[in-house]
Order: sequence, then C-alpha cells, then structure tokens
Amino acid sequence: MEEERDNIINAGKLPSDGMPRGGETSDSTASTAQKLLNSAEIREMERRIKAIDRAIDEWTARDPIIRMEYIRQKFWINRLTPAGIAQKLSIAEVTTWHWRRGFLTLVGKYLGWRV
Repeated sequence: MEEERDNIINAGKLPSDGMPRGGETSDSTASTAQKLLNSAEIREMERRIKAIDRAIDEWTARDPIIRMEYIRQKFWINRLTPAGIAQKLSIAEVTTWHWRRGFLTLVGKYLGWRV
C-alpha cells in the first residue's frame, strides 16, 4: 500500500521548471492529495487490511498468545508445515487446520463475502 501511495505522490510532482503540464493544476499538493483520496487500489487495500485486523482482534481474543503465534507462523513467516506449527505450539495438527479455516472465515466475513 505504501508503494502505491509513493507512486501517486511521485507521479504528481511538477517538472523541474515548476510549470504544470497536461491539464494539471498548478497546486501539485492538492492534486496529489485528491489522487490519493480517489485511488480505488488504496481504498481496496485499506478495506482488506481493516478486515484482517478485525479478524485478528476477534480470533485472538480467546487465546491471544498462542493464536497470534499461529497467525505469525502460518501467514507471515510461512516456513513450517501444519505439523511443524502444531509441534511448535504444542497443539494437535488437526487444530491447525480448524484454526486456518476459522481465521480465514472471519476475514471473509469482514470483507463481506458469503462464508
């Protein structure tokens, strides 16, 4: 998301002579701010991040330490198999499959998908 914002900001800079081109307003800051506000890509990324954050908050409420570590291992680090995660967290392997489904179902719910 930051990369997309940077692309919009850098694309809105005036040429080295400071003169606007191609119908651009001379107020490049206002023009860039408007593009950032109207970016459908950024809005969609923000919507997805918000859904993931809400799912994490709800899903980890029952057991925040182990469940947050599961999310780290499964989705962020992504090096271990379900059996490896189960061993590391001292839980049953089948639990990792249930947790994956449960967490992803919450994310889908907050995205407004039929789950």
